[in-house]
Parts: sequence; C-alpha cells; structure tokens
Amino acid sequence: MKRNKYVLIATLLVLSSCSGLESSIPDVSPEDAAAYVVFEAPVITMGGMDGETKASLLPSDDNIDFAWEKTDTVGIYPDKGSQVFFSMENGEGTNTAVFDGGGWSLRKSSKYYSYFPFVGDIYLDSKEVPVSFLGQEQTGLTTFNNSTAYLVSEGMSSADGALHFNFEMVNTVIRVDATLPAGTYTRATLSVDEPLFVSNGTYNLATKEISGKEFSKTLSIDLLNCALSERSVLSVFFASAPVDLRGKRVLVRFYSDDGKAYGCTKNPSYEYVAGAWFGLNCTMGEIRGNIQFADSEVKEYCVSNYDTDDDGELSYEEAEAVTDLQSIPMFQSIVSFNELRFFTGLTKIKEYCFASSQVSSIILPESVTVIEIMAFEGSSLESITISASVLKFGQYAFRGCKLAEIIVSADNPVYDSRDNCNAIIETASNTLLVGCNNSIIPDSVTSIGDAAFECCSALTSVTIPDSVTSIGDAAFEGCSALTSVTIPDSVTSIGASAFCYCSALASVTIPDSVTSIGDAAFECCSALTSVTIPDSVTSIGASAFLECSALSSITIYALTPPTLSDSPFKTDYYTLYSGPIYVPAGSVESYKNTNYWSDYAAQIQSIQSGTGPDIPGGGVD
Repeated sequence: MKRNKYVLIATLLVLSSCSGLESSIPDVSPEDAAAYVVFEAPVITMGGMDGETKASLLPSDDNIDFAWEKTDTVGIYPDKGSQVFFSMENGEGTNTAVFDGGGWSLRKSSKYYSYFPFVGDIYLDSKEVPVSFLGQEQTGLTTFNNSTAYLVSEGMSSADGALHFNFEMVNTVIRVDATLPAGTYTRATLSVDEPLFVSNGTYNLATKEISGKEFSKTLSIDLLNCALSERSVLSVFFASAPVDLRGKRVLVRFYSDDGKAYGCTKNPSYEYVAGAWFGLNCTMGEIRGNIQFADSEVKEYCVSNYDTDDDGELSYEEAEAVTDLQSIPMFQSIVSFNELRFFTGLTKIKEYCFASSQVSSIILPESVTVIEIMAFEGSSLESITISASVLKFGQYAFRGCKLAEIIVSADNPVYDSRDNCNAIIETASNTLLVGCNNSIIPDSVTSIGDAAFECCSALTSVTIPDSVTSIGDAAFEGCSALTSVTIPDSVTSIGASAFCYCSALASVTIPDSVTSIGDAAFECCSALTSVTIPDSVTSIGASAFLECSALSSITIYALTPPTLSDSPFKTDYYTLYSGPIYVPAGSVESYKNTNYWSDYAAQIQSIQSGTGPDIPGGGVD
C-alpha cells in the first residue's frame, strides 16, 4: 500500500476538520494544555501459523515489532478544530515517539483520535478514512514494512499532563514463510476462489472497523531486493483487511525474475482478525501457471488473441500453441517483450513484425530459425536474445535499430565479454552473454542477409562464425562504431556496401575463400589504413574502397589481376589512392597493363621482404 508523503512540521496546525464545528483551534488555558504528546506503536502478535512450525522457519519470538521510520507521519483528528500532524523523527527506530514543548494547543480534556498513515484532506470524515491494499511493496528478505499497517488510537490524558496515543492496528498481516530455491524474486500473490480480499475501502476511527468498497480474489505484493543465494526461506508480509479464510483454498505464488513461478496450496485454519499476524508456512514447488508479463500492453494483446480458456490470463501452454505472431499496431508502443521466449510454437519472426516499434528488449524462443526482412527495422531495440537455432537474418532485419547487446544461447564455448563491458557477466550452462556493443553471431547461421545489421550504430565488434558463406548487401552498412570484424574462411562473397560507412573500421583481412568483393563494400571507411586481398578474389566492385581517406597500404595476392569496373581505390570522388599497392612479383607488369589497374601503375610494386608482405614463390623483378 503506497501512501503519500508530505513536508512535515510537527507543531503546525494546517487542516480544518470536517466535524462541522470550529475551523480553528480555540485558545487553550495553560491548565488544560497537554504538556507533551506520546505516540506508541503496537506490538503485532502472532494469531496463528498454518503448516510446519520448525524453529528455523519462525522469528526468534512470536511478535512483529513496529518501529517508527523518519518519514512516518501520524495525524490527530480532534472533536473540534483542525487536524494536527506529526513527523515521527523523534521516535525513529523505536516504537515510541515523544513530543514536548507545547505549542500545538491540544487539550487534555478534549477527545482526539490519532491515526497512521496521515491523510492530508481537509474534508476527511472520521468515519471514512480511506484504506487501500493495492500496490504493496516489500524491500528485503524478512522486513515488515510500516506501509503495510493502518493504525488508530484514542488520546488518553495522564496526571502528568501527557496526551498518550497507544495505537492498535485495524488490519491484519498475513506472513508467508516460503521455502524457495536460489533466485531473485519480484512478486508474490495470495489467491482464493471468491473475492474476499478488500482492495479499497474505509475505516472508522471510533469503531476501528474496515469497510470494503472494492474486493478482489487476489492479494499481491511487489518484492524489491529479494534474492536468495541458496535454497532457503523468504518471509513476505501481506497487509489485508480482516478476512476469514478458514476452510478456503488459498493459492500462494512467488515469481522470479527469470520468468519461473513457484507455488503451494494452503487451507488456513484461522480467521485473520485485526491487530495480529497470521502465518502460512509453504514449501514451494515450481509450477507452470500463467505467464507474468512485465508490460501490461503486451499482456493485453496476448490475452485478447491467445487466451483460449477465457480466464483473463495467458498460460505457458497457451503461449506454446501460438504459431503465427502477426505484425499489428500494438507493437508500436510496447517496451519489453521478453516473455516471447515462451512462445515455442513460433519458427520465424515475420517481416515488419516489430518494425518502428518502441520495443527495447526482447527474448526470442529457441524454436525461431528465421528473422525475416525488416523484422526490427527502425525499432528502439537495444537488447535481443537469440538462440543457436537461428539460421537466417533477413534483409534489413535490424536496420536503424539501437542494438547495443546481442545475447546468444548457443552450444559453443562461452565468451566472456566483461573486459569490453567493464562489468561482471556471469554465464549459465550453454548460455553466451555478449554485452556492451559486441555481436557474436551463432554457429547455426549460414548467411547474413542484406542490411541485416544496417545502421546498428552501437556495435563495436563483430565475430562471424565459420558457418557463414555470404555477407549480404549492406549487411553492416552504417555501423559507425564498428572497429573490428573477423571474417572466417567460409565466406565466399562480400556483398555490395556490406561495410559501407563503417567509419571506425581501421583494418580488415579478407580470407582466401572470398572470390568477390561487392560494389562500395568498404566505401567511406575513413579509418581504414590497410587492406589485404587474397589470391582467391577474382573481382572487386565499383567504388569498393571509395573515400577510404586514411588508406596507406594495399596488398593483393592474386597472380591474375582481379576484374575491376572502375578505379575502386579513391580518397574522394576525384582523387586516386596514391600509396603503395603490393602484388606478386611475377605479376607487376600484368597489373600495370590491365584496365583500371593501370591507373595505379606508378604505385604498383612487388611483394618482397622489407617492402611488402612476403609470399612464397612468384620470383622478384
């Protein structure tokens, strides 16, 4: 239950009561003025524990101590005049806060109710103080949060001039001691078959009774910093209006950050009354249940399209039955769709499916083998997890996205990218984490489609597996942060504009399996300083190395000059490359006399020790 926070002044009278009487505090005689005010929080005693009661699973005693926090604020509702509110700074860390010095004009003889948490409403009705059990949170493994309690007390005067408020809790607390495996837990729920839990309501300061206005079948709490390093007990405290769960079937569910759910079923034997806590002791087992979606719009779409039993949820079985994920406008506004990994009936991500969407994070199911043309083009995608089953990236699959991380699940050696990430990355079995601007493409991929990673401006390095035989047109065009690329011996062709505008790429070695280099393949690679072309290359496309202004060394091993369709080495559109071009010793004259190579006749020289790279044979001019 989230409560509002206010700027707190312990002695300021600011709010008029709605009693219909005076709207300001009347003068108080010194004899009738309270000399100091005491706020004492309750000790919450155990009402009962269902299940095993092993000592190791219970607190050191049967009580839950309530200690005031610095930001806690209580209100005082008088029979006349305005409300007073007090910040609990004086009692921080204890269950008692004392205020002395006067100045608040409280009568010892008047009737007051104090309540927590304070409601800053000048029209507050003492018979209808709002209460809500929605949006509950817990931080830590065993912490009872003050925000899970509603307190009220009638003021009692003492002979020494004190005005005492001894609080009682008007709600109940349901404590679940769950035995769970190691993991990080983000949410817990209690569910029954009928709407018994009050979600919103009011309580009466005099009768101390909660009246429900809205009811729910489920009580839930978000968990923060709740990580278990080994199998152990996680204690969670639910706030609830008093509720009789005797004989009811209660489903207890805990959800972890890896998408798993754990549960048990309990049949409580107690009526959960106000002012006490009641326990459910659960040994949790993993369950399939329903998928917990991080993005409400994703859930809405999935439930509306794939919820076959009309229960308003999507089970794992229902997700597995989906074979076709359509491209629809909804995807323009979603942010996270990591739950897609449960849709194991999908074999492809269809063309345009997430194009121009706001999705930043997605995990693909292991069943997907194809990412079709423009599937994520222009999206806000920053992180994607793909499996080793992916065989093909379609044209423009990731063009223009914000991709900075690719996580590949693969049966290959685990690469540790922590040096590049400047962070610790842990890997699970058969899981490869590639972080912080690196791309390692899984061994299952045989071709990289046209413009597959075009304009992925955050990529800094690319490792291509030796299963790939071709790099498509514009595959990495516009990857302006790319500084290195490893091309394996399996690649036979480099497509047109494959690395065009990779302005940070400083060097590239083309393997001796490549037979053709496409038009503008390395155009505008302005950081490129050297190029080595193997003897397998038979053709170099137009403008292949146009505007490579830093180029200072070219080595070509081909005995027969590769076919050119223009002068491919230029520092700009009008200026030919002027540095050395090293060719086999026996082929120097052939290069100088071949069309377009002749433009570089003055720079062409033999490969020999001390001048260019050594190669065996070929002789020396």
